[in-house]
Amino acid sequence: MIRAGVLAAAALAALLAAGPAVAAENRGDPKRGFAISESCAACHEGDGRSTGYRLYPRIAGQHYEYLVTAIAEFRNKERRQTMALHMMWDATAKLTDQDIRDLAAFYSGLPW
Repeated sequence: MIRAGVLAAAALAALLAAGPAVAAENRGDPKRGFAISESCAACHEGDGRSTGYRLYPRIAGQHYEYLVTAIAEFRNKERRQTMALHMMWDATAKLTDQDIRDLAAFYSGLPW
């Protein structure tokens, strides 16, 4: 009984140790994200801070996971709560999953 508990604890420790490394491998490439961010920069500005016209939210410094989810939801026409809805649907329509991860890596790495 004790041995089974020790084995379960060891397996859990191994999974937890491997988790972040696996997740990091799936994160996007911020350099590629920058290279493909031109259409984003048109509204969110080059640094993603949207300091001008307030219709567009600040995306610089947002959490990586949030950006991946939000961009994918726009691409899939699942996100609807914005005045710029059709602009976002058009801007994200042709993005691949890798493009989304790369954009998220770029913008999440910028300062708020």
